[in-house]
Amino acid sequence: MTMDEPKQQVTLLCALKVIWRDEYLSWNESDYPGITFLEVDVDLIWSPTITVLTSNSPDFLQLNHRRVEVSAEGTVTWVSPAIITSTCYFDVLLFPFDVQKCVFEFGPWASPYNIEELDFFFERNETTVNRYRKNGVWEIVNDTVRKEYTDYSSHEEPFAELHYHITFRRIPRVYILGIVIPSVLLSISTMLIFLLPPESGEKISFGVTNLLAMVLFQETVRSAMPPTGSPILANYICVMMIVACTSLIIEAIVLRMYNLGNASDIPRWMQRLFIKKHQTVSLCRRKEPGLHAPLQKGAIIVHHDGSDDPAEHVCEDDQKLQCSDSRNMLDNAELWKMVALSFEEKTAFLTLCAIAGNIFFTSLYIAILSNIHSRV
Repeated sequence: MTMDEPKQQVTLLCALKVIWRDEYLSWNESDYPGITFLEVDVDLIWSPTITVLTSNSPDFLQLNHRRVEVSAEGTVTWVSPAIITSTCYFDVLLFPFDVQKCVFEFGPWASPYNIEELDFFFERNETTVNRYRKNGVWEIVNDTVRKEYTDYSSHEEPFAELHYHITFRRIPRVYILGIVIPSVLLSISTMLIFLLPPESGEKISFGVTNLLAMVLFQETVRSAMPPTGSPILANYICVMMIVACTSLIIEAIVLRMYNLGNASDIPRWMQRLFIKKHQTVSLCRRKEPGLHAPLQKGAIIVHHDGSDDPAEHVCEDDQKLQCSDSRNMLDNAELWKMVALSFEEKTAFLTLCAIAGNIFFTSLYIAILSNIHSRV
């Protein structure tokens, strides 16, 4: 079995058994004792012109064995290996957890046989797949056969056809290990760009490498899909590429602010947005005249009112201290670093939400659609 997804066709190597009765080939066994059947070439007798109506191959139905068996009652049995190629629309939305349903239609071709002249019968309503060998990617989960009558505008009487419905299910193990898990890991690794310190100099290079890996995975998925398909997994990787590109832009802005130094004054709106809500180190002195004692290194004073004026706070020794905001003491270089780190912290949280949301909703969407398709 071969599934050509870009061309949207299925090729099967199988054995066909066709039986019909020809009264002109019958004989009386008493006149020819010991002769119960004959084996003749199919080209020497009449045979029904049956072909695969859904085939897009120029050879249509290839029956390699040309010998048939004729019984004394005129029953002709033709068993031959056959190569059947049929079109099949591949719905790859749930790739690699998709299930494909293909229909092989058998009917008369190039002969005006209506149902009164040529009809179809089958012994059972399913095919025999006992000797089916898995090809490592697809497996047959269901198969049925039905007789249909099709009307054509060029003929008054309908034509009988046999429709074989075969359901194929993709074996996702190789795709889970080779595409799904690596793409999820690449998505999570996007967050590592925010954990690298600005002094390392590896933020941009790491982000570009991660983005190129995502592009490679997207091309791998796209190359295996038909042009009309758009799997959820490819959309997931596309969203993660957008997140990775956004992370690169954010880190470029962060590094620019972090290394800006004293070249430019920090705008007031940045101070209010990123520094006022950030814990700052303050320098304090006692209110009593003549007694000055700076806080120990690492002491943290949080301004709850958000004002720029000195405020009174109570320290650990329960003595009132007069405090001055250290933002007035720091130079622009330190302020720019504080703004950059605060901006990076907020955007990292938003990026984490985007990655987690993309993974969750993609998994939920695939689970819901898989459940719906399994019931159809």
